[in-house]
Amino acid sequence: GGTDHHRVYEDVMELIESADRYGFDVFNSIDHHYFEDFGVASNPLALWTAAAQRTENIRFRTLLHNVGMHNPTVLAGQITAADHLTQGRLDLGVGKGHAWIFQHMSRSLDTIRPRSAESIDVLFKALTGQPFSHDGEFWQLEDTKIAPEPYQDEYKVYTGGTSDSTYELAGQ
Repeated sequence: GGTDHHRVYEDVMELIESADRYGFDVFNSIDHHYFEDFGVASNPLALWTAAAQRTENIRFRTLLHNVGMHNPTVLAGQITAADHLTQGRLDLGVGKGHAWIFQHMSRSLDTIRPRSAESIDVLFKALTGQPFSHDGEFWQLEDTKIAPEPYQDEYKVYTGGTSDSTYELAGQ
C-alpha cells in the first residue's frame, strides 16, 4: 500500500530477470484484484508476456486464475495468446479465489463455487483447441473453438486454497 504501482511493476520485472539469470525454474504470481496490500497483480498474463521478452528460460505460473471472475472462453483465449508470447513457458493455476473478493464483483460465495467449477470445466474443454459444446447452469456454448490455438499440447495445471471445496476440486 502507498507504493507507486509503476515502481512495483519495474521491481517485479527486475526480480524476474534476476531469477532467470540465476537459474530459477519458475516465477509465480496471483490473479488478484481490489486489494493493493496483497499486490497489484490484476493481469498476470500481461506480466508474463512482458517478462518473457526480457528472459530466456524461466517459466511463468499464475497461482491462481480466479476462474469464477472470468468468462472461461475469453480467459482460455488470453491464456493461449500469452502462451504463444512466452514461447510455451506458461503453467496454469486455477481456482475460485478468496471469499472476500466476491463482494466487489457483486457475486456471492454460494454462486461462485458452482460457477467456478463449471468455468474450470469449460476452460479445460477450450484449452484442448478443439471445437466443443457445453450446456450448463452458467455457460451455454455450441460448437465453440478458441483462437489462438494452444501453443502447448498439454498444460501443467495447479490449484491452491484453504477450503474443503478446493481440495475436492484438486482431487477431481
